[in-house]
Amino acid sequence: MRVVNALILDGYAQSSGSVDSSPLWIGHFTGYSVSVTVSAQSSYGATAKLQACNDSGNSDGSSGLSNWVDLPNSGATANLTLASDGTQLWNVDGSYYKWIRVVSTWSAGSATLNIRANGKGSQ
Repeated sequence: MRVVNALILDGYAQSSGSVDSSPLWIGHFTGYSVSVTVSAQSSYGATAKLQACNDSGNSDGSSGLSNWVDLPNSGATANLTLASDGTQLWNVDGSYYKWIRVVSTWSAGSATLNIRANGKGSQ
């Protein structure tokens, strides 16, 4: 059993616009979870969405990934509302795409974001 635990956005201070986490290759995973942790928020408002991609890309995902699709059925809710300090989680079973990432879109205030993914699957 292969297990991967990766920090895909580390201490990002969001106070405007949108930010994409680093892409994570999940080609051998049968399931994964992604946690979004908000800290040091000040009147913060944002949404986070999970996206998937089946492009080949290069080995670290730094190029060749352009066809991202929002995952409407990623756990209990498609989009997470980020408004206070704390952690929220997606849990996804039966994933058969190659890459995932999280997009956070700011609406007010500021906060620090950390996003971590954990996956399990075959070698």
